[in-house]
Amino acid sequence: MSAKAVRLPLVFAVFFGAANLTACHPKVGHTKLVRAANFSGGAKVEQAEWITYKADQVLWRVRARDDGHVIESVLHEEEGEVLTLRHERLRRRVLVSQGDAKAVERKVPEGLFALANGDWPAFTLVGEAFPTPFSGKIRILLPENGALRDGDLTIEPTTGGKRLQMLVGPVGVIVDLDLNNHFVRAVVPSQNLAVLPALVRLPAAAGEKPSGVEELEFIVSAPNAELHGTLWSPATAESPPLAVIVAGSGPTDRNGDNPLGAFGRSYAILASELAKHQIATLRYDKRGVGASTLTMPASEVTLAHIIDDAARIVAYARSLGRFSRIVIVGHSEGGLIAMDLASQRHADAIVLLATPGRGLNIILREQIARQVDAGDLPAVEETLAAWKAGRDVPVVPRSLQRIERGGLKGLKSMLSLDPRALAQRVNVPATVVQGTDDVQVATEDAEELALHNSSFRVRFVPGMAHSLKRPIRDPFQLSRSEPLAEGLVDIVVAAIREAL
Repeated sequence: MSAKAVRLPLVFAVFFGAANLTACHPKVGHTKLVRAANFSGGAKVEQAEWITYKADQVLWRVRARDDGHVIESVLHEEEGEVLTLRHERLRRRVLVSQGDAKAVERKVPEGLFALANGDWPAFTLVGEAFPTPFSGKIRILLPENGALRDGDLTIEPTTGGKRLQMLVGPVGVIVDLDLNNHFVRAVVPSQNLAVLPALVRLPAAAGEKPSGVEELEFIVSAPNAELHGTLWSPATAESPPLAVIVAGSGPTDRNGDNPLGAFGRSYAILASELAKHQIATLRYDKRGVGASTLTMPASEVTLAHIIDDAARIVAYARSLGRFSRIVIVGHSEGGLIAMDLASQRHADAIVLLATPGRGLNIILREQIARQVDAGDLPAVEETLAAWKAGRDVPVVPRSLQRIERGGLKGLKSMLSLDPRALAQRVNVPATVVQGTDDVQVATEDAEELALHNSSFRVRFVPGMAHSLKRPIRDPFQLSRSEPLAEGLVDIVVAAIREAL
């Protein structure tokens, strides 16, 4: 049989290849779950069906059968394409076929496991091969092209079976198996994927536009960019206050989702809640993020570009002449931008959510220190110090490489920024809101900001994480449907109403 590559569904091989898909919230599954008696001793056949979701969209469905000798998975994309993977236990091979094309055979030697996104039932083979509990390495064969990947695997017992957590490069997958090692469900948090039995029904994602709210999609032009955004305004409110929501760092979009792993829709939920209090909101995608365009190299984008874009957004909002006052609500890096704009009198007030009060180099060092060995920290500190001074380094520590790939020029501009100096220049009402369970920005940061501007009011939200929600303890507790941390909305509403 041919050893050529097979064209798989678009996202089929993403988990073990590039990790660049956009936590996930499934819609209602519409196909039924057909599960025969559990396989035991070769006497029975296990059949079931699952749906893979990305955000609110069905990506594909998989129907599988397992007779103890062969696991056969049939994947259906929404467009109708079908892919079949046949794992033969005794012959240690996997056959991959698409439509009427001839199947491609991949040998799976002892110690290898043929795995990929979409072919979820194949994780049964992992459960059968490893003891519980387990912690160690796993070697993966990609069915689509025969490539090999190394990963880290942990297996822990659960009440109903076992949980597999596998990390391949920067991407992790969490899989639940039952007591007979049959696949139950999975999530790939960093890719916004959830896999659930077809019969499972889950609530809709939070943050939808409430009734009685007018929506305007707008575009603001900027040098080398077009900024796309959404304006929600209560239909019956006359000259309501406006909250301009400025996103945090990286490719975080207007809803608060980030393809690097944050998918809680926190900004959309905040906008929805503020609308219920007769407060208009404007949120937008930063240049090169979401629907916003970018006609310059992303690596050349600096904080100055982001601040100038935010100023243009606020100027657009003022030009509408519909709002009694404009309050900038900045989250994380967005709080730094809010302070800069406030110092230039672009805002009537600001609300700083989980905003750094110390230098980014200090905060990054603290975050990385929790993830690497103490012996690696000197190289991290030297690199951060060099970048802060505007210098390059010949070798970037591994723990900083992902940050570097996000754009070194922009990172250097952030490292050179002093939040305390920004705070001193703010001369409009400011409320600092900080969660007590935030592992990225500490309560110390909020106190540091207030220390450098005595007019800042500090409010702590017990149990709030950096996502503006409570920490997700269970990976199958999908963040998109979770509300904001209790007390946060009341604090933001009060800060906006008190702005004069």
